[in-house]
Amino acid sequence: MKKIDLHIHTVKTDSDADFIFSLDTLGEYIKQRKLDCVAITNHNTFVESNFKEISDKYGASATILPGIEVDLEGGHILVISSIDFLPDFIKKCQLVNLKWNASKTPLTFSEFCLIFDDLNRYLFIPHYKKDKALREELIKLFGKHIFSGEVTNLKQFEVCKKNPSMLVPVVFSDCRISADLTKNLPISQTYIDADIITSIAQIKLCLGDKSKVFLDPSKAPGSFGVLEDGTTASTGLTVIMGERSSGKTYTLNQIKSNFPNMKIKYIKQFELIELGTEEENKEKFKKLLSGIQALESEEYLDKFKSTINSIVDINVDTNEKDLEKYLGSVRKVAFETEKIDVFSKTKLYNEVDLVLEMHNDLDKLITSLQDIISPSKYTSIIEKYLPKEQLDNLLKELLEQFRLISLENKMKTITNEIILSTRTDLQFKSSAPMIERIDIKKLIIESQSITWFSKIANSICQEKRIRDDDLYGFKIVTSTKKFANADDVKGVLHISASLKDAFKLYEEPYAYLCALKEKISPDMLYKCFVKVEYIVKNQYGFDVSGGERAEFNLVRLLNDAYTCDMVLIDEPESSFDNLFLASKIKNLIKDLAEKMPVIVSTHNNTIGASFFPNRVLYTRRFIAPGKSPDFQIYSGGFLDTVLKDNKGNELENYSVYMNSLEGGENQYDERKGKIYAAVKNSR
Repeated sequence: MKKIDLHIHTVKTDSDADFIFSLDTLGEYIKQRKLDCVAITNHNTFVESNFKEISDKYGASATILPGIEVDLEGGHILVISSIDFLPDFIKKCQLVNLKWNASKTPLTFSEFCLIFDDLNRYLFIPHYKKDKALREELIKLFGKHIFSGEVTNLKQFEVCKKNPSMLVPVVFSDCRISADLTKNLPISQTYIDADIITSIAQIKLCLGDKSKVFLDPSKAPGSFGVLEDGTTASTGLTVIMGERSSGKTYTLNQIKSNFPNMKIKYIKQFELIELGTEEENKEKFKKLLSGIQALESEEYLDKFKSTINSIVDINVDTNEKDLEKYLGSVRKVAFETEKIDVFSKTKLYNEVDLVLEMHNDLDKLITSLQDIISPSKYTSIIEKYLPKEQLDNLLKELLEQFRLISLENKMKTITNEIILSTRTDLQFKSSAPMIERIDIKKLIIESQSITWFSKIANSICQEKRIRDDDLYGFKIVTSTKKFANADDVKGVLHISASLKDAFKLYEEPYAYLCALKEKISPDMLYKCFVKVEYIVKNQYGFDVSGGERAEFNLVRLLNDAYTCDMVLIDEPESSFDNLFLASKIKNLIKDLAEKMPVIVSTHNNTIGASFFPNRVLYTRRFIAPGKSPDFQIYSGGFLDTVLKDNKGNELENYSVYMNSLEGGENQYDERKGKIYAAVKNSR
């Protein structure tokens, strides 16, 4: 097994945040992470002197490969060369750099192929399930030359590896080698099943086969390195066991710090325990629900907010005055026909401007479609129902339509300028009255918009249940309520201004809106028509008790974790009883572990054994004479006979379970064989 990181930055470019390269840090990184091969891949550039300095110093410790990260049609792709072709590769990188510096625009596929003419020479690894991912159709253009793709995290690695239609996944650090990196050296690397790697040909053989790439040197399916010493956890459920003060929390903290780029939900020990008085705890829970309620309100009123924004600047009084002026000018022209002359008879004398076509909706549609097409954690789900090729074709057609509308508007603008200039000259030479300019279409649209706004507002203000949810035994009702009075509105807005006069018009939506505009800022108007209530009850329909409040908080945090990349939980039994953990939390954690790594520390048998974890870590504090305490970590599968540390030392797994979860075998036998048996047989 060989450990590789083929995405390392050593030269600051305009695509990087500030950093100063440290040669010593790179050596420390190679040494500490026991790397067998690294590739130097700076953005759109290859600096020969930098590469030579690195190769001369560390070439004996690891294979150092030359590479470049190229901006290609909106995505990024790693191009890695063999040392054998270095002189030619340097020339090609210079062409990339010249093109980039000239325009700061990505290469096109044809430009890329012209530069790197013999594609067989190189290893190509595009950003795949990652920011700046190469588009699927572009990957297909490379054909057999692309077979592996870089992903962001462990979850994506597992998804790609299991899906036969996806590229072979790799995880690299994508790090900037600076002096301060030594504080937190990356642990994002990939293992390949190879004996030697002195050329890219050997790497290609491994990266073309999903059975030869791993996140764990043991080749264990579904495992990955989480600590600097090589300790691995499961991409499913891992339990950390150990006596008190043996390093369980320390280990969780280390794991979190080792993955700075991952979105991690970390539920700390005692975090959910209520420490104040009952009244203080009730108030704290009330604030929590208010925060959730505010989010629910934002979601429910989002489109209504857009509706208000589209009409808030309409001025009905101005529109009526403009219409009256227009009608007055038409009457004046009709009654003063004797002033008509050769100038006023021309068609352009009273010509109105051409109306530009608005494309706000098309603009929003294009933006939304671009968001859908952009790589994300949901890309695989989207492409299951909406083929990428069809989405791309739709986007092209919409962009073409946008281009045509923009071109037509430009032509209309030029025409309007000609009309205005000609009309001004004609009117200067004539004494005949002219018809006032007015945008009739705009007046009609704004009048209809106000009518539709009133209908929408009346519908929004109806009291109704938005949603009834059952969240692991908790009943959650989200509903809308009409405001009872002006103070009720002020309570939602958190303002002191008087709204009494405005609230008198509450049943007349548009008049109410106009009155509110005089009192509050426009960005708060949408909150003044209806309030959203978020109520939590227990399974019997009653208000939640103190213990139930903590249970709800845990359930909510775990339910929110579905958007994360990893979940860490520190001794949940400190806050909850076994019945709650077994009946409600067990299934939720097991379901989460199907989608991402979940790591739970515990000394509780319900979690440690009944949750049936995929992998077990055992922590033990060790104090050598005259030295500070150190932590030893043993790991293995849940049903393994022994657990091992990174030096090969072994512990009997059964003894670990007995001591960590049951307080020792004697205590376990006493409880099971004497106490529980006696209680059971006493009836």
